[in-house]
Amino acid sequence: MQKYTIRPGQQRVFRQRVTTLFLLIAMMLLMLLLRIAYLQIIKVGEYEARSEQNRVRLVPIMAYRGEIYDREFRQKLIANRKSLCVTIVPAAMPKEKAEWNRVVERIASVLEMTTNEIRKLMNKDKWDQYSPKLLKEGVDYRTITRIAENIDEFPGVYWDNRPIRVYTLTNTLAHILGYTGYISQEELKSASGKGYRPGALIGKTGIENVYDVDLRGEEGTLEREVNALNQVTYQMIRKQPVHGRPLVLTIDSSMQKVAQAAMGKMRGAVIVTKPATGEVLAILSNPGYAANLFYKRLDVEEYRRIESDPDKPLFNRVIQAQYPASSTFKLITTIAGLETGRLSARSSHFCDGGYMLGDRYFKCWFGRHGHQSLSDAIMNSCNVFFYRAGLDIGADTILQYARMFGFGKKTGIDLVGEVSGFVPTREWKRKTAGRPWLDGDTLNLAIGQGDLLVTPVQINMMTCAIFNEGIAYQPYLKKEIRSLYNNHAIERNEGRHVLFTTDVSKSTFAAVKAGMIRVVQGGTGSAAFSPVVQVAGKTGTAETSQDTTHAWFTGFAPADARNPEDVIAVTVVCENAGGGGAMAAPVAACIIRAHFENKTVEQTMQRIWKSFEQKRD
Repeated sequence: MQKYTIRPGQQRVFRQRVTTLFLLIAMMLLMLLLRIAYLQIIKVGEYEARSEQNRVRLVPIMAYRGEIYDREFRQKLIANRKSLCVTIVPAAMPKEKAEWNRVVERIASVLEMTTNEIRKLMNKDKWDQYSPKLLKEGVDYRTITRIAENIDEFPGVYWDNRPIRVYTLTNTLAHILGYTGYISQEELKSASGKGYRPGALIGKTGIENVYDVDLRGEEGTLEREVNALNQVTYQMIRKQPVHGRPLVLTIDSSMQKVAQAAMGKMRGAVIVTKPATGEVLAILSNPGYAANLFYKRLDVEEYRRIESDPDKPLFNRVIQAQYPASSTFKLITTIAGLETGRLSARSSHFCDGGYMLGDRYFKCWFGRHGHQSLSDAIMNSCNVFFYRAGLDIGADTILQYARMFGFGKKTGIDLVGEVSGFVPTREWKRKTAGRPWLDGDTLNLAIGQGDLLVTPVQINMMTCAIFNEGIAYQPYLKKEIRSLYNNHAIERNEGRHVLFTTDVSKSTFAAVKAGMIRVVQGGTGSAAFSPVVQVAGKTGTAETSQDTTHAWFTGFAPADARNPEDVIAVTVVCENAGGGGAMAAPVAACIIRAHFENKTVEQTMQRIWKSFEQKRD
């Protein structure tokens, strides 16, 4: 048997190796102990929270938004109703792709949706994976029962009762009331610190947007405990939701319905205000759209169909459409002339059917008016009179008075998307047209044609300023905010916020008003006549580049009212409809006569057509 001997040097190496091994093992154990200590002591709070989050989930309870009423607090313009909804929390879905797809297929089958629709809804706002994503509203109890009975097959899927908004006047106020939607990442950033959370509802347009803070209320919180199979084992309300406060608008719902009926299928806009305060009684952009579509999840194709409609139903013509002012602007030309002394009540010009400027002939709309005094020219809307007056007054002076009466500036009405219209200048003409301002431009300006563009609400403010003899109050829609508990007004808008004032004499306004009264009593706006109240108005027929004309009428009644609070100012524009006296004035007549005489649209229209037939005979 062979014997092995350990040399002295080998024993030393062996001991070193054993020592090194023990040191490595000791270091590994120390590192493990330190890691355990770090997780169990230092990070215990964070991991306890994560563990609790896997077991207990905090679910927001949506508050009912404040309902919106008409001025008498009688008719709800927007109401609330409950709707069973199915939601999904993406973060609670399986992490394995195959199982994730199976869950999507199951829920799509139950909700009768496509898997692509489910994926799109889940992928919306990818930055927020922990908020419930709405999959479907208006789900029946049978569907909810089917999900509940097989809840382990639907991880991350929940259901609840959510309030949804319902229009009562579906088309007529769609542009004004607006709609809500889920908050975007950009909106969340801009509303930082205001109590919004990912997945919250927010007003997107219209009144819903402008007064979102008052309407939205405060969300509640539901504490929900689930087990490993996603089954709810316990839940309790941690915080009750606080409903939004009722909002009362200045809108007269009866007048709004009359305006809609009178406009019929014509494209255009109507705005009715109280000159004494700025209250908006009726405001219509026609055509409207079925507003209730926006309180459900709109199909992309359906939205594109509405958006691409040539009638532009999503376009708010009252504050966003810019038209030539046409003959309604002759009132500004008149004021500018009277104030500068270049016109007087005794001024007169002869209309032989047109005016020759250089080698260009500018026609009068009617033909031959003959001798026209200032009052006659307003009554008959004689172009030739105002061509001559415009050259005497000068473009710079007319533009100065246009700006004085608010043209080229927003009115500040409490709506989203208002535009400012356009008042040209000599410098602008030189830059854009490459030529100086010419006398032909002045002729066009004097009768409200050419480059000047206005919105219907601006024309209405001009009309209010004429009635008020130099002051216009900012138009507004919010009348008051009411208490949730006793319906008492807790915040009231009294109006009379000055929009602009003018440096114009009372005698000038008296001359303009006298002419406007004659317009309705026997001039171009006779269709707006009322046998009960005195109406003052001005028609307009705006030429467009499409060889069609927009019909205008703006006026106020009663023109002889002792109490300014009784007066309403009505402005109507009908796109591509023809003459202002034939098309826009009858719409105004329907509104005025319904308000002061309780006449129906049919009764007013019958009287107007009968009067037209008698004139023809």
